[in-house]
Amino acid sequence: MLKPASLLLYLLAFLVFTLFGIMITGISGVADGQGLAGSATILFYGIVIGFAALVASFFAGHYLAQKLIVKMNKVLLLVLAIAFGIFTYRFLTMEKQDSNNPVEPSPVTKTMDSDKE
Repeated sequence: MLKPASLLLYLLAFLVFTLFGIMITGISGVADGQGLAGSATILFYGIVIGFAALVASFFAGHYLAQKLIVKMNKVLLLVLAIAFGIFTYRFLTMEKQDSNNPVEPSPVTKTMDSDKE
């Protein structure tokens, strides 16, 4: 039976564990040396972990009591709020660091082909 608390559990479990998977794969260095494919690799692993948590939450929503599901929703919502706060703080501090340290262009050097003219 689909209950509103169970539906919220499915959504929160997917979101929290997708973010968790993205953070873990980014920290572990899975995408190092892959160039442009690195971000897609990190996103893929995050979504796979999110879908695994979604499947587990289907079983949890079916077999657990309603009160326990509500408590799990509160914990997952708290974790999601903390993760959102951390990402927001990191984004704002990274933007401030970029504006304080402007990148200077590298000096233009002549190539060997320009000497032949």
